Amino acid sequence: MRLSEVLHMPDLLVTLSVSGGVSAPPVVNDAVSEVRRALMDRPGMSAFTDDGGSWLDAAERLRRDVPVAWKVWLTAPRERFSRTIARMPGLIRGAMASSQVEEAHATALDGWHLVRSVLSRVGEAELAWLVADRSMGLAESTGDRALIAASAWHLAGSYLRRGHNWESQRFAVAAARRLAQGSGPPEDRALVVLWGALHALAAEACAAAAEARVAAELLATARTAAERIGGDAWQMFIPFGVTEYSIARVHVAIRLGGLSEALRLAADVDIADDYPVERQVRYYFPLAHAHFRRGDDVAAVFTLTKAAALSEEDLRYDWMARRCLDGLSRRGNRSVRRELNMLLQLADRVSGNVS
Repeated sequence: MRLSEVLHMPDLLVTLSVSGGVSAPPVVNDAVSEVRRALMDRPGMSAFTDDGGSWLDAAERLRRDVPVAWKVWLTAPRERFSRTIARMPGLIRGAMASSQVEEAHATALDGWHLVRSVLSRVGEAELAWLVADRSMGLAESTGDRALIAASAWHLAGSYLRRGHNWESQRFAVAAARRLAQGSGPPEDRALVVLWGALHALAAEACAAAAEARVAAELLATARTAAERIGGDAWQMFIPFGVTEYSIARVHVAIRLGGLSEALRLAADVDIADDYPVERQVRYYFPLAHAHFRRGDDVAAVFTLTKAAALSEEDLRYDWMARRCLDGLSRRGNRSVRRELNMLLQLADRVSGNVS
């Protein structure tokens, strides 16, 4: 990393596999301070957060709030980060309270998974792992295969985000095997969604560890799941199908350093306009980063602009967007100066709104 800095080539040695080293900016730390305090609390104590009603009330509110919060996070075109983060302390309280009630465990897990997803996106890898580990423990207590597999997907994703690539791959594959109760795919279509998502994640983890052959094998298995699904589907707010498989192929190629291959594959990815905003921007940012690493600043700025049109806040909160904008700014390409300045001003304006 030091050598790449001296050569003024920050991405020569730094690949996506070291994303866990990217820390959250001050505006994000300020925004999640209440979330951090809520995670320190325990049911019935309210030592770090305002009580705001009984913990039983928090559990009831979670049942109403978590579907709304997920919808905002996945689809809202404006302020989806700030709106979701503002809800997260309440979601955490509700998830903790619901964890004490057996029939509310599935709702509690939906809350934990949303909190984990947001924390991972803003660069709070340690907090995200803590939340994912809590949800995994709760899921295992239910004995439900689908709940366990969904929580395993989130925990394996947290391992990957922290740079624990081998652990992420092993955990995701083990969870998929347990879900299917064997080596083949499960019979139930809903379980196939989770089974395919776990294999796609394992493939990305292998790619991050430069295990190209195993990554290709896992992608082939994920393709089998996508073909069985025959479209796009969701299970416990986890997507998988034809679109997610196509995105996974691009991400695997990027992590392996095959930027030309990644861009070739990206040319065949057709994401529907009504596909969730969250999943679209998660595709565009690595693609913009790949263009940047190839020295194609025009394509990188164009891709970032497409993402900003979907969700302006992502420019400030997403760690990869921040890295790409910073790199483009340092490079100083005059041909995209006006467009880049617009993106930087937009990111600053969003930052100011949140703080």
